[in-house]
Amino acid sequence: MKQLTIIIIILIILSCNANINQDSYLSKRDINKIKEEIVLYEDIIRNNNLELLTSIFTDNIIFIRPNDSNLNGIDSVLTIHYANVSAVPGFWKSPDEIFGDGKFAYSYGYYGLSDGIRNGKYFEIREIQPDGSWPISRLTWSEIKN
Repeated sequence: MKQLTIIIIILIILSCNANINQDSYLSKRDINKIKEEIVLYEDIIRNNNLELLTSIFTDNIIFIRPNDSNLNGIDSVLTIHYANVSAVPGFWKSPDEIFGDGKFAYSYGYYGLSDGIRNGKYFEIREIQPDGSWPISRLTWSEIKN
């Protein structure tokens, strides 16, 4: 009987806790918006439309690159992209999961390039803006050695 009582108490606590802050989880609209922005990022890299990068990164972006120094701020990210990125027609990002609350969203998954040299995993943190967009504020890439 004592075990049953403990199990019931745990279930009650869990069910109450599950209802707290329900409104702060990402809505389907938020998740769809983030997926659209992932596609936009793919298009920017595929077509070398780097002037659009400012629309997908926050001003205080921290970009953690594999085997290289971190980039701090949108100006650093733009400088490196303009100097080193040309169109990559086969670039893709595939999120495994998108989750978060009303202010931050987290996404992780895999990315690849058409040349097959760099394939890896990514993790990003997005921050909601007053206009409803979800630009990336933290981004890290890792390489999977082929």
